[in-house]
Amino acid sequence: MRISVQARATREGADPDRWQRSIYLDEETREHTVRFSDMRPIATPLGATPPPATVYSLVFVVELTNNKPGTSGRLWISAADLRSEK
Repeated sequence: MRISVQARATREGADPDRWQRSIYLDEETREHTVRFSDMRPIATPLGATPPPATVYSLVFVVELTNNKPGTSGRLWISAADLRSEK
């Protein structure tokens, strides 16, 4: 399964800005780290990476481009941590 991890950030008086990073998941249990610097803007000419101070949500989206409609799978998130890169 391929999912998109999206960061949404806000600007005063504007719709949310979004950045994403696609990751591949399989039957193996493993840890994935998605860094802000690995994310790319979605659909708008934004800065190269999301400004961490303005990120207000993370969204996990199953990508239909790489997954057949009607198939099933499970995604377990046992721990999530949002922090600035140093």
